[in-house]
Amino acid sequence: MMSEAASENKTVLVTGANGFVGQHVVKLLQLRAPYIEEIRVVDLQPFSKRLEYEDRISVKSYVGDICDINDMYKACRGVDAVIHVAGVVSFGTYPDVDAMQRVNVQGTQRVVEACIETSVPRLVFTSTIDVAVG
Repeated sequence: MMSEAASENKTVLVTGANGFVGQHVVKLLQLRAPYIEEIRVVDLQPFSKRLEYEDRISVKSYVGDICDINDMYKACRGVDAVIHVAGVVSFGTYPDVDAMQRVNVQGTQRVVEACIETSVPRLVFTSTIDVAVG
């Protein structure tokens, strides 16, 4: 039996849905039908399904930047939960510290601000070790 809190998550937003973790989160959310009615995704590019699964729930793609508060307001309106998995990770010897600061720190601040401003009741945040680079 589903808990009352879980049954209220009718619309879920996933940030960074085109990334590795985001793809898997969307796949797992598909298994939550009928408890979830809509999956929204926000990323810099339109959502592209890269994993095999049955489409049980519609996915609404927002092209936007988590660092842009207006993009986040638009994506968060009417959402019951946000799963924030967008982030920049370092590959190689010379990490892009500026990009990590902008996305991992400032972008996360914009996500939190948008959730507060649009009264999103639940925020799940995953992070990366690269959030502290610099």
